[in-house]
Amino acid sequence: MAIAEPTGRHGFAYQPALDGLRGVAVVAVIVYHLDYPWMGGGFLGVDTFFVLSGYLITSMLLVEFDSTGSVSLRDFWIRRAKRLLPAALLLLVAVVAYGWLLTPTDRLGAIRDDAIATLTYVANWRFIVDDASYFELWSEASPLRHMWSLAIEEQFYLLWPVVVFGLLKALRGRTTLLIVGCVFATTGSVVLMAELAETDRSRAYFGTDARAHTILVGALLALVLRHFPPIDGLATRVVHTLGVASLTMLGVSFVVVSDSGAWFYQGGSIIVAVVVALVIADGVSGLPSLTSAILGRAPLRRLGQISYGLYLWHWPMIVWLTPERLGTDGLALDAIRIVATFGCALVSYAIVEQPIRHRSPTPGVALRAVSVAMTLTALVIFVGTAGSTTNPLDRDADFEIAEAAPSTSAASESPSSTTEPVPASSGADTATTTTVEPERIESIALVGDSVAGALAPAMSDAFTSAGFAFLDAHVHGCGVVSGLAVDEAGEPFPWSGECVERVPALHEQLVREHDPDLVIWHSTWETADRLLDETFLEFGTPDHDAALALEIETVFERLNARGAQVVVLVAPPNAPSSFVAEPDPTRMLHLADQLAIAADRFDSLSLIDLSPIVCPGGPPCPESIEGLTLRPDGGHYSDAAAVWLVAQLADAWPIG
Repeated sequence: MAIAEPTGRHGFAYQPALDGLRGVAVVAVIVYHLDYPWMGGGFLGVDTFFVLSGYLITSMLLVEFDSTGSVSLRDFWIRRAKRLLPAALLLLVAVVAYGWLLTPTDRLGAIRDDAIATLTYVANWRFIVDDASYFELWSEASPLRHMWSLAIEEQFYLLWPVVVFGLLKALRGRTTLLIVGCVFATTGSVVLMAELAETDRSRAYFGTDARAHTILVGALLALVLRHFPPIDGLATRVVHTLGVASLTMLGVSFVVVSDSGAWFYQGGSIIVAVVVALVIADGVSGLPSLTSAILGRAPLRRLGQISYGLYLWHWPMIVWLTPERLGTDGLALDAIRIVATFGCALVSYAIVEQPIRHRSPTPGVALRAVSVAMTLTALVIFVGTAGSTTNPLDRDADFEIAEAAPSTSAASESPSSTTEPVPASSGADTATTTTVEPERIESIALVGDSVAGALAPAMSDAFTSAGFAFLDAHVHGCGVVSGLAVDEAGEPFPWSGECVERVPALHEQLVREHDPDLVIWHSTWETADRLLDETFLEFGTPDHDAALALEIETVFERLNARGAQVVVLVAPPNAPSSFVAEPDPTRMLHLADQLAIAADRFDSLSLIDLSPIVCPGGPPCPESIEGLTLRPDGGHYSDAAAVWLVAQLADAWPIG
């Protein structure tokens, strides 16, 4: 995380406690992003950095003005560029190189756009205005998603010095108007965040205007402290007491505050900012205190000194170093991620950041170097992502059927369970279905979209171990029913046409060539609005319901053409995630109702509702159960969760 340095030609005395506070903040953010439930408020480390930035930048500007009667905006921006750009550009080159070598071509476009937004420090607004498609939402998280906070800080670094210098110059060094303006702007930002959060949490969280109050609290602290003489006596005890109490409150907040709760948006953010400001006030008082002793300890100080690099590299390591790639999980995986983060941060600090930061080129040379470096980085971004495609189906085999034979040890064993499927329930009427007692089942097939695909490996292992052949015919990005799925603007997704043309043919091939005894159907794309025979149908309307009923019948008859049992896994509502804090459950619940109606019409069509397992008690669905994060993106199951869920379903399959 970018933090202004409290040193320099017009700087002020180094305060070890501030480096220690940076160290605390970056540890909180890293642990939070590693998804440890006991650090649910670790995202407040970002707010801590914001307050620090506001305080340090404003203090530096005030000290320079008091010393010289002016502020060199050119020198200020050059110092910021030397401090922040080298490490950020190195990260961007690494992200593009990773994308070029290992990322599917359909993700390169998103990497390019995220990288350009990062390079120009508008990443927060990109995440606000970008209307991600279904595929982008459920794919690998962006390795640059954390750069939104640096964008807000850079926007502050660009505008705030102009405001401060202009008012100081016009008012001959008096800061009364600056203080009053900060108070009003802070109040407006707090109110705006609360209002935006009622309808759009992402806008409230990422918006520069909605987050400005956090930085302005730090600026207010610097402005107020300028008017206070050195403290002693009772004032010292008050400051130290408030500092210790605030540091304790900040630590408790890292543990107890929730990122999905309303408290943060309804005034909690300003409370945290004030708490951080009181910690800073104690830390810079210049007098020995418990706060300074805690935060000034060498380990925290050293963490703070490399906190910028740690912040830059920790999130890409989490995104890139996955259980699937490393073959491990839990504490071992997190240890690898942390070691990789520290390694990259230390290399960046020693080889890139420090050497460039301590050079003293002339302003002209510095500006040319910045221009050349940013231009070359932009060129690397465009060249490295030149092979991007728009069709997410490119990452899948061309609608192929993957076949897994039963394991040798289990092939001769007969499964002992013949439990009826669980009836679907969406919170309204409970659907009661019946199934015909099946003949001996030897092969099981899976059809559906990428949500089904997330379960496919676990199903394959479970079914083949039990002596069944398993056929995986899911298609990433495609539902099971027909009709062109459309986006919010009513335009078909780029791959919708191919889904309509090729999914039915794939199902017919599955039945014709493999004749499965049981077909498991799991898909969520049926909740999309769609074009059917050039008629727009909005999900949930009577017209869409009627068309969906016909399509479900068509799909069932296609899959049941040779007498296969068809079991629909009814998807639960999405869970909260970093993509959507409060997902709307109504579409999934309505789809469950429509599937229940269809199941009543056919003896060989039955339902297994996943909600009692994955979403007990109804929405909002839990993000984790018994410490296991089920659906990190809100919809798709993690590998571990897929194994857990398939085990939970062991007695639910109609496999006699």
